[in-house]
Amino acid sequence: MAYIALAISLIGSFAWLLRWDSLYLDRLYAALSARTYRGWIYFIAAFLTLTVQFAMQWSYRTALLIADSDGLRLEQTSPSAMANLFFWGRKISWADLGKVSYISRMKVLQLNSKKNALFPWAIRVGEWQLQAVQPDHVNDKVKSKNAEPDLIRVFREHGIFDAFPKDHRLAAIEFDLMGHPVTRNLLILMAVLIVYSVGDNFAQSESWVFFNSAYCLPHVIAGAFGALVFGLYMGFGRFSQSLPGRIAAGMAVMLGVMIAVASYVGGVRINQVVGGPLLEVSYNRNLTCSALVPQDSAQPVIEYTGMARAYWCSIPEKDVVKVKLRRGLFGFYQADLKEHSVAIRNYRREH
Repeated sequence: MAYIALAISLIGSFAWLLRWDSLYLDRLYAALSARTYRGWIYFIAAFLTLTVQFAMQWSYRTALLIADSDGLRLEQTSPSAMANLFFWGRKISWADLGKVSYISRMKVLQLNSKKNALFPWAIRVGEWQLQAVQPDHVNDKVKSKNAEPDLIRVFREHGIFDAFPKDHRLAAIEFDLMGHPVTRNLLILMAVLIVYSVGDNFAQSESWVFFNSAYCLPHVIAGAFGALVFGLYMGFGRFSQSLPGRIAAGMAVMLGVMIAVASYVGGVRINQVVGGPLLEVSYNRNLTCSALVPQDSAQPVIEYTGMARAYWCSIPEKDVVKVKLRRGLFGFYQADLKEHSVAIRNYRREH
């Protein structure tokens, strides 16, 4: 039953990841008002998911983690049928251990089995405390409580860490990004870039006419150049000895992505300053209601997604649609579509 409960939990969580847009209030009301099973199926899945996850977490409150001469095992001690129904026991022998890794910053002990290396056993050691035992008891029993990681001390007493050398690849996981001056400053810089990109994207009314390789290439180059410069600085600068290679590479890539996004958003502002004037251009919608076609063939076609198709189909094909257009650097166009976006939004709300 524990395996079935785990499957329900995973499938239910994955289903809601696919339908996260159903959480909007108008869609929730429409789904709950529907009289078909389709409107209720995701809410039933959500209820089962939450119920199963709660039951599984509750069943572990009465479990014991036992370390003895044979190995480590997780056992249910409660006589409750419900606790045993949702409990998923684990065990591993010392002879079957393939690798032992302790991530101190996260207080997570990871045990890899030789027989099943794809599914390691991750234990949050802070949740287990050594239980007082009777003198005639030979096992070390660890009971679930918020306490210091006594489990690590038990492993040291059994000589487990001595038998498995420390995995140096964990240096990147245990690295404190906020504790190092370079990574701390880069995190602050990335936060600033994210805030600017999101804020300015919502504040400005103009946007690029196209989202294709030609329009994105300058910003990709800017991001790659920024990643290269900061990557070389972290790899060969005066702090290179104290920075793990994976941390330096990962930070450089993330910063490059943030620079590319900020460049894409900021390029619109640059064109407003150094580009041409904002002119009104005459357009007509096409037969499929998916794009606005300019009456002057020298101007760019403005494409829309399927969400706007119903609105444009409500406008006669021969009607002239005025679009504010600006030709900027390198011949890239941007348009002010705020009025049309508001009209499309109002139309979708009313229909």
